[in-house]
Amino acid sequence: MKKILLIEDDSYTLEYITILLENENYQVVRDEEGKDVLNLITNSNFNLILLDYYLPDIQGIEILKIIRKKYNQSELPVIILSSISNSENINELIEAGANDFISKSFEEVYLKSKIKNLLKLQNLNTDLKNVNERYRVQVEEYKKLITSFDITNKKLAESEEKYRILTNFSGDIIVMHRNFKKYYVNREVERILGYTQKEYLKFEPLDLVHPDDIMCVNNSIENDKKILSDEINTIDFRMKHRNGHYIWLSTQIKLYKVDKDNVITIISSRDITSRIAIESENKKLSTIVDQNPAGIVITDKEGKITYVNAKFSKSSGYSAEELIGKKHSILKSAYHDEKFYNNIYDKISNGINWNGEIYNLCKSGKYVWEEHLIAPIFNDKNEIINYVSIKYNIDDKKKIEEKLKKSENKFRNLIAIQGEGVLITNLKE
Repeated sequence: MKKILLIEDDSYTLEYITILLENENYQVVRDEEGKDVLNLITNSNFNLILLDYYLPDIQGIEILKIIRKKYNQSELPVIILSSISNSENINELIEAGANDFISKSFEEVYLKSKIKNLLKLQNLNTDLKNVNERYRVQVEEYKKLITSFDITNKKLAESEEKYRILTNFSGDIIVMHRNFKKYYVNREVERILGYTQKEYLKFEPLDLVHPDDIMCVNNSIENDKKILSDEINTIDFRMKHRNGHYIWLSTQIKLYKVDKDNVITIISSRDITSRIAIESENKKLSTIVDQNPAGIVITDKEGKITYVNAKFSKSSGYSAEELIGKKHSILKSAYHDEKFYNNIYDKISNGINWNGEIYNLCKSGKYVWEEHLIAPIFNDKNEIINYVSIKYNIDDKKKIEEKLKKSENKFRNLIAIQGEGVLITNLKE
């Protein structure tokens, strides 16, 4: 169950949000003053904090600074709750480390969605870090294992025994075949697949392979038998766990021809189920971004475009191939001066989001008004590595504003030339 710390001094709001979150199966810890926040986050593992901006004895931004000294934005997301709407105050909160801001006049579904998305992103970041670290450690162990173990024409029995001892310290499943007959598996098979070593050795090579992967795995086995190459062959497939579900494995196969009568095959399999899940999730997110109705562009720190979605290409008139590697300034018009663009860069290069309207130039020569949200992207060390811009065409909105302005000026001129006063009222029938 996810644990949320709710810091709010208004008793009605405190009770309302508590009931709302508990109905969503969140565990809620409440703090009405925020004075004990350091002790709370030190002694409890919270997944997210909802923080009131105005508290009796301390400002929410001061509490936010205390939290950020201990946890970064990806480790412990913070959503600010307040009735303020001043953009400078909001920017100050974002700069101090707030993940998001929600007005106290929020709709339930909006708050639920914000919390769900931040927790989902937190889980993805945590999983990715864990997978990368484990993969790094296991790669290093495997390199040491292969380096220390060299099957040659020396005493085969001694070499095999040495290898058995080493494999028990590996994080991978290690299976050994002599002349393509399985005779040894290390104890990692029980941790990853749930079978004891004796149980696993009773299975034929394809018994546990997922039905959709059998042909691919079988072709790889038969090919290795024919070629007898000393190159490492890698294949990813699913294998059935003792509990009935399937585990994704990345398997490396290495053959050693000891002599004309003996071929030793060493198969090393790593659990990549978490990595596959993360890649699948990233693919979904990538699809969502690419099909988003808003134009989205990502640049490097120097402003060179590294990614555009379909909507951005359509609205600008440039294909992705024409934009990738080009400076984002390719869309600049002469409407804004350099001071305007320098102000944007000063903010985003200092980690502050920028939101506003820009008059841009399309490939066709047409000028369009667009509303932009430009934000920096950080790495694990909190260093800016990219910038992302999300834009919407607001030409229609600007035209309506212009018509209203003209209509207002016309009305004011009409009043100005009247010799008598003008009374404006609503008449009811």
